[in-house]
Amino acid sequence: PIYDTLLGSDPNTGAIIGGIAETWEQGKDGLSWTFRIRKGLQWHNGDPITAEDVKFSFESYLAPDAINGDAWRLRVASGEVVDQYTFKANLKQIDVYFASAMSRAVGENGVIIPKKYVESIGFKEFARKPVGSGSWTFKESATGVKVVFQAWDKHWKFTPKFQTFTIVMVPEESTRVAMLRTGQAGIAMIEPDSMPELRKAGVKMVTVPAVEQSTYYIWGTYDPRYKDSPIANVKVREALSLALNRQEIIDFVMEGEAAMPVAYGTFRYSLDTDVPYWEKWSKDKLRYDPAAAKKLIADAGYPNGFKMTFLNYDRPGSAYQRRVGEAQAGYWRKVGIDVDVRMTEWGVFSPMRRVYDPVSGSQKELAGTVSMFRAVGRPTTLDRSYSALRWDSDERVAGSPLMKTPEALQIEKLYGQSYAAIDPQDRFNKTNAALQYMSDLWLIVPVIEAGAYWAVNPELVGKFSGTPGRGELGEVAARIPRPDQSPWK
Repeated sequence: PIYDTLLGSDPNTGAIIGGIAETWEQGKDGLSWTFRIRKGLQWHNGDPITAEDVKFSFESYLAPDAINGDAWRLRVASGEVVDQYTFKANLKQIDVYFASAMSRAVGENGVIIPKKYVESIGFKEFARKPVGSGSWTFKESATGVKVVFQAWDKHWKFTPKFQTFTIVMVPEESTRVAMLRTGQAGIAMIEPDSMPELRKAGVKMVTVPAVEQSTYYIWGTYDPRYKDSPIANVKVREALSLALNRQEIIDFVMEGEAAMPVAYGTFRYSLDTDVPYWEKWSKDKLRYDPAAAKKLIADAGYPNGFKMTFLNYDRPGSAYQRRVGEAQAGYWRKVGIDVDVRMTEWGVFSPMRRVYDPVSGSQKELAGTVSMFRAVGRPTTLDRSYSALRWDSDERVAGSPLMKTPEALQIEKLYGQSYAAIDPQDRFNKTNAALQYMSDLWLIVPVIEAGAYWAVNPELVGKFSGTPGRGELGEVAARIPRPDQSPWK
C-alpha cells in the first residue's frame, strides 16, 4: 500500500490507466516504450519523483538477485532517462503488452522506489524502513504478525478516509471471523463456505470477481518415464475435464460465489481476446458429460479405467482449492479412475516445481502426476499460459530445456507472433490462435473462476467494492469510506 506503480488499474473495470506515468506510448518500431512522469510528485520523505527513480526501479527488479522480479516477461535491453520526467524502455523484442506489465497486474513490475533514498541506506535497511509515494506511509511492523500504515495527505490521487491501516496476519479463519464480529477487525479475508453463517450474523460481504481460476496441471507428459502413462494421451486429458460437474462445484463448494471459467488464464476482461467465442467454447468443451468422458477413456485404451496420482493442497489465500480438488477426485472416480489423492502443503509442493530430472528436465517428483494449481487474473490472456507451458519456465508443463518438444516450440512461436503483432486485428487473431493451440493440449485446465472474498463489519467500515481481477486490498484501502460516509443497506 505504500507504493505507486508506473501505471495503474481502473477501479471499476480493471483496465490499465495512468499511475506515476501520465502518458505512455509504444515506439513505431515496437521496440521501445516511452513513459512521461507526472510533474510535482514526491516521495514520502519529500524528495521529488523523477525518471531516474523509474530507471533505478527497473534495474532493481531486473537484477539477477531480485526475489520478486519478472525478468523473463519484460525482456528489457536497457532503460534510458530522456529527461527529468521521461523514461524510455528499450526492448530486446517487440512486446505490445509491456505497458500492462507496468501496472502490477502481472507481477510486482511497475512498482517505483526512490533511488536516492535506497542508495543512501542500502536495500537491507530499506526493507526495514521503506519509503514510497503511495497514499499510505509505513509506520511500523512486526515480522509475521502485523504491518501498520499511516494515511498520507499529499498523494496525487487519493487521501485515505482512515488515519491508520493495519494488516494483521491471522492464519486461522475462525480467529479472523471472531475478530471481525467483536470489532477487533473491520475486514477479514474468508472462504466462501463461511458466508452463509456470517450473513445471518449481519456481516457484509465483498466478492471481487474474476480474481483467479482454480485449475489442474498435468505434469511431465513428455518425460520418457511416462510416455505410456494414461495422462500422456490427449483423449484421457480431455476426459478428465468432461468428468467434472463445474456447476455443482460452484453451487455447493463455492456457495455460488464463483463462475464458469473460459480458457486457461483468460478472463472476460482479457485484452485482444474473442470473449464470446471462448464463452461458447467453454459451454461446449468444459461441459459436464461423464458418458463422453468414459468413452474417451475407453477409446484411449483404458476401458477398465486406470490409476492416477493427484496432488491436492491448501494454498495461502485460496484455501477453497483443497475442497475443489476433493470434489474433482470424486467426479474422476465416478468415470472409473482410481485416484490416489495425496494431500500436501503449498510450502512443500511449490519447491517440487524446481527440482528437475537430469535426463528429461521435467519435475523429478511431479512428472506423471496431476495437481491442483491456480491462475491469477491479468489483462494479458497469454501471459499465464505461456509462463507455465514454455520450455524454460519453472513449471515447464509442455517441454523443458532438455526436451524442447514440438508442442513447446510451437507455443514459443505462437506466443512470439502474438506479442509482436502491432496491428490490433492481427494481434487479436494471433492471440486467439495461440490460445486455441494451448487449450487443445489439455495440459492445464480451468475448473472454476473464483474471486477474492472479504467479510466486513458494517459498524467499522463503509460500503466499498474491489477492483475486478485484483484480489489485494492495496490501492482499494485508500478508497474505503467510513460507515457514516457510505453506509451499507
